Amino acid sequence: MTPMSLAVRTDLPGRLRAIAEPAGIPFTRCCSPEVSARTGCPATRCNAWSWAVRVYPELARSRWLKTRPGREGCECSEEFDIGFYDTCMLGCRYSYGSCSLERARVLHARHDPAAPLFSSPERR
Repeated sequence: MTPMSLAVRTDLPGRLRAIAEPAGIPFTRCCSPEVSARTGCPATRCNAWSWAVRVYPELARSRWLKTRPGREGCECSEEFDIGFYDTCMLGCRYSYGSCSLERARVLHARHDPAAPLFSSPERR
């Protein structure tokens, strides 16, 4: 796969920023120092624990997640999946949550809203 040129990678963010900012909407982008330098769009830190704690202060009582960058310029925190396979009832073909709509229906029928948070539907 041929990497996109810097001109291509900066065109759309630059145009979107020019639309968003006059409307009072800050426009950020995922890590790419060279795109930021060219467009003036700051990094967003898509999955930053420091941001999550500011928005949800009760998280500060939890285990602090370390920064685990995925690539240069990334400041995202380490992450872990809290979902379970075959639980999405929407039937999205691209979602890992719905590999089998039939199985999702079976698991949904076994769902207990009073069960402990994040308990596996397999255990019920």
